[in-house]
Amino acid sequence: MKNRTSNVPIHHSSVLNNTFRYQLGSAIIISILQLITLYFLGRKVSALQLGIFGTYQMIFRFSFAIFEPGMYSSIIQKLEFNSRLVETLTKYQLLIFGALSVFLIGLFYPYWIKMDVETLVLILAIILSGTIAKGSLYHVKLIYANRQFEVAILITIAHIIEFISLFILLNLTTEIYSFAISLLIRFLFFYSGTFLLSRKYVSNVNHDEINIKVHTSYSAHYCLNQGLSYVQGIYDNVLIALLFGQSIFGIYILACEMSYFVFSKVNPIFNKAFFPVLSSKVIHKEKTSDAIHSVLLSFLFITTPIYIFLFSQSESILFWLFPGKYQQMIIIYKYFLIIAFIKSITNILFTVILSYGKSKEIFYWNISVAIFNYSALVIFYFVKITLEPFMVFMILYALFVLAFTIYKLNEEEKILELADLVQYIRYVLYSGLLFLSAYILKQYKLSLIYVILIFFGFTIISVFVVYKEKLINLLKFKIA
Repeated sequence: MKNRTSNVPIHHSSVLNNTFRYQLGSAIIISILQLITLYFLGRKVSALQLGIFGTYQMIFRFSFAIFEPGMYSSIIQKLEFNSRLVETLTKYQLLIFGALSVFLIGLFYPYWIKMDVETLVLILAIILSGTIAKGSLYHVKLIYANRQFEVAILITIAHIIEFISLFILLNLTTEIYSFAISLLIRFLFFYSGTFLLSRKYVSNVNHDEINIKVHTSYSAHYCLNQGLSYVQGIYDNVLIALLFGQSIFGIYILACEMSYFVFSKVNPIFNKAFFPVLSSKVIHKEKTSDAIHSVLLSFLFITTPIYIFLFSQSESILFWLFPGKYQQMIIIYKYFLIIAFIKSITNILFTVILSYGKSKEIFYWNISVAIFNYSALVIFYFVKITLEPFMVFMILYALFVLAFTIYKLNEEEKILELADLVQYIRYVLYSGLLFLSAYILKQYKLSLIYVILIFFGFTIISVFVVYKEKLINLLKFKIA
């Protein structure tokens, strides 16, 4: 497979860097739109409605996790497909969607009887899940054809349409319906666009010697991994909802949305750029450790200052955004920022492991984690754990999972070598300088705008001091 603008193969670093640039440009625009949306969500929607919308978001995110790319993930990992394979994978994808729909109808049976706000939101959630399950094939075809530029443009336009639709709907219906319907509109537009572009750019490929059983096995484990990973990751949401009710759950969800905002925007940029390229390197039996370290360090140098800034200025940010909910959110938000940062690193490393085709191994790991999480949930529920000790537990647990992931990755590809660790010493020095800068700025009562500008300047200087080459590459939007 060739790069869309040159004759280099997909496993070349230029493809990785080009994809990163496309995704980054799109993510900047999307982040601005979604920050504004979060601002209105937090101010306009009551705590109780936030709880209902949180349920909608949980169903949406679970569906996105298992269906995008879902059963079509093997096409990206193995870089091959034909019509017979697509038919087989589609059959399984729709079968999983059917099972999910039946499960949701059974799980929320009392709400179906009442036919109130929750019922209509659940109907919208099932329609959205079906849209993702069906539409992800066309997205995968564009990724296969290395049409990342077109995908980035489509995603950006889809978010702009969602944003416009939201403000039109806010004048026509209630807030919770407006947010739910506008999200559905985004995906309907995006997948319609990918369908049309895939017909234009992706010809009917005929790989006669495809082992369909290998594809379905990999993809099935991928879907199970993603589903289990999501389910074991939301055990805290279940516990909070059970212990404290919908109102506190709504505040908890809003704090979670804010603290995971960087994770949800930055991690997909790296994963979408890195996964196809690293998978191709593995298939071509090329050395991967250099690319892994380069991408991971780029990720850390970009995200660390953002998390440090958000943590150090959390009071000012939340008070400005949500003055009415600030007191309830602040402690949860700070803990979540730490957890989100740890999990963001783990997420990048899991993408690396998946690139090696280790979906079955991750599946067994996720089963173990899910059993542990929900066993802990039962214990915490019966002892009536309070919020802060639970958040501390989540931090320690996230650190354990990260350490175990590094250990497993090192078994596959020796990444903990002395020559490579020297690069991370630079990162530690860089982080120390950022912490010092954040502490100094905290001592002065400056406007948030001035703090942002000064801290950004400190960040650039810190990278220049400890890792000049990395700064030059990042300024050129090169991550490898």
